[in-house]
Amino acid sequence: MTNAPISVFARGRQTNRLHLSNLYRMHYRKLTAYVRKQRDNFDAEDIVQDAYVRLVHPHAPSEIRRPSTYLYATARHLIADRDRRQYLESSACAALYSMKAVLEFAPDDLLEQRSRLVAVFHAIIRLPEEKCLAFLLARFDETNVREISGFLKIPRSTVQDYIHDVMQACQRARQLDDYEPRNIGLAVKT
Repeated sequence: MTNAPISVFARGRQTNRLHLSNLYRMHYRKLTAYVRKQRDNFDAEDIVQDAYVRLVHPHAPSEIRRPSTYLYATARHLIADRDRRQYLESSACAALYSMKAVLEFAPDDLLEQRSRLVAVFHAIIRLPEEKCLAFLLARFDETNVREISGFLKIPRSTVQDYIHDVMQACQRARQLDDYEPRNIGLAVKT
């Protein structure tokens, strides 16, 4: 019964609510255990909840033939998305830290240089995730374009375009004349 197709148009009806409720009760523990096994962390419940939300989301497929299979696949995709986001964030922070460690600034220039680094960081994280990932892999993990292309499953020319776009965004951020600390969210202690 819980693997019967769910129609998006009929989701508001009592029978589908009951079906979704049964699906949730029957698979929640197993799905949570599956996510914990894949991820081995404390946010498994959040990932499972997000998977169920996607099942009833208006942009979900018009009919889901095997809801439990859909839930497991969605959970796997959510795990990959979170891992990719965490990798991007940690790589960007590590890159900023390494840039800061390499450069030594006079006390007068420290705030200005920090502001520029923060502006570059913000320029990078505002870009689409795939562009950021291609850039970070190329510049900080020293991964070649062919490997990045295979990893992201996009053409090599697109990888090169992504890296170029991120480099241009970084250049623009570094050249801003209005990178005052108050303009980019840095608090200045007085």
